[in-house]
Amino acid sequence: MQNSKKTFYIVLVLLVSLVGIIFYQSLERKKNQPPEGEIPVVKNPSIVLESPKAGDLLDGKVVIKGTAKGGWFFEGSFPYFLKDNQGNIISMGPIQSKSDWMTADPVVFDQTVEFFTDKTEGVLVLKKSNPSEDRSLDEEIEIPVKFVPSEGMKLNVFFGNSIYNPNQIDCGKVYPVVRTVKKDPKTATMAIKELLKGTTNSELQEGYSTSLNSGIELNKITIANGEAKVDFNSVLGEGVAGSCRVGQIRAQIESTLKQFPTVTSVVISIDGVSEGILQP
Repeated sequence: MQNSKKTFYIVLVLLVSLVGIIFYQSLERKKNQPPEGEIPVVKNPSIVLESPKAGDLLDGKVVIKGTAKGGWFFEGSFPYFLKDNQGNIISMGPIQSKSDWMTADPVVFDQTVEFFTDKTEGVLVLKKSNPSEDRSLDEEIEIPVKFVPSEGMKLNVFFGNSIYNPNQIDCGKVYPVVRTVKKDPKTATMAIKELLKGTTNSELQEGYSTSLNSGIELNKITIANGEAKVDFNSVLGEGVAGSCRVGQIRAQIESTLKQFPTVTSVVISIDGVSEGILQP
């Protein structure tokens, strides 16, 4: 009988202790949660993000600013991805360090990114640069954001296509892809900038490809008397060889500009020089 009472009291004490622990943990969880209706801020000990904040409303551009430990960078940058609420990539690219990144101390980054979307919600993803194959070293943070839908316009950019033109039987044959971009009176400039972005993943799956190098920058476009003069940086001509590739490059640029009724001919130049460029 005495042993039964002792067992009863031991079980009772254990139950009371267990209830107390559960109650304490519940209070701690509530204390660490944001007030109702407030969007939680994503935290990561390796990176401190000043901008944007969770829930910020972005109108066509976003300032990505903060500090990250040097290990987040590789060759002075780490990637960002701005996605809509369906997971589609709106914008992506490298975030550059503002100081020496080969350090264990926090490194400043501050970059403004312009974008276009007709969606209202999305997420900014910042990823640690990890050139190794060890995925356990991967890190990322996600910041939920909101968008002011942009007014858009549709235009064509031209690419080669391995389905419509297998083995590039006709090197000068290119095909239009419709892009929706932010409305802008400089339509020719917008079209060339879209062309320089290259193909999207879905376009690649449909057989589209570009012969243009990555990293090409547009210097200037002028249109007068039906002639478009378009000038690029030196990356346009780097490593370009073979008459077929040269023909594809010219066809992509010329077709993209000739979609506009004000353009009947195109002069392509590299850093102001049009003679002797893009030779087979």
